[in-house]
Amino acid sequence: GVVVTWHEVRSGNSYGYAAAYDSATGAVTMPPTELAGFQRIRLVALSTKILLSFYDGLTGFYVYALDPASPATALAGASTTIIASNGVYYDVVKVPGQDLAFYACTRSGGGSYQMVTFTSALVTTTASKSAACVAIAVSAAPNGTHVQIVRRSSSTSIHGDYIAISGLSTVNDNTAIATTTTDPTYIACAHRSVTNGGQYRCYVYWNEGAGPSIGALSSGGGITSPWSGS
Repeated sequence: GVVVTWHEVRSGNSYGYAAAYDSATGAVTMPPTELAGFQRIRLVALSTKILLSFYDGLTGFYVYALDPASPATALAGASTTIIASNGVYYDVVKVPGQDLAFYACTRSGGGSYQMVTFTSALVTTTASKSAACVAIAVSAAPNGTHVQIVRRSSSTSIHGDYIAISGLSTVNDNTAIATTTTDPTYIACAHRSVTNGGQYRCYVYWNEGAGPSIGALSSGGGITSPWSGS
């Protein structure tokens, strides 16, 4: 089955929706369904379930494990807490080669962030990291052993942490990625699927006012080639 989500803005308010259809027949398995209060909805397909996560706009981040054949069943029940902290921003990525999703979530106050992993069965591990963080992004290295966390650490600074998935331990800490001229409102990152000089390079994207900027990190978490441009 295929699950899709989207947001609609009406009268200045944002509304979350989900729907699903059979990938073989095209038959609708769940008609468009409003998800009241759901913001920043994300989907991650694992081995047997699709994780639907969201920020509730008030208390924290939450997740449902959906059966692709019958997603409405799980949505009719209670969600599972990722972290109950009104930190506003989060990112999530599927870990290659594992039945695992890795979440990185800002925490209220901006002085730390939370790392959380979930399996299809919602088995979880979690760890918090003390680091200035007001916006966040995460990318998993293609070898499935590490993730790169990228965070806005101040109004003009972007830093990164290279994290081992096993044990959620820090390999490289607080790598300076960029000094920005304006307060970035969007951050994203993604690894190349092939190596450069034996390293999986992670590209980091952020906005400088109305325009984009980009930088690159090696898979060891060290900055290799920052630059600006479209």
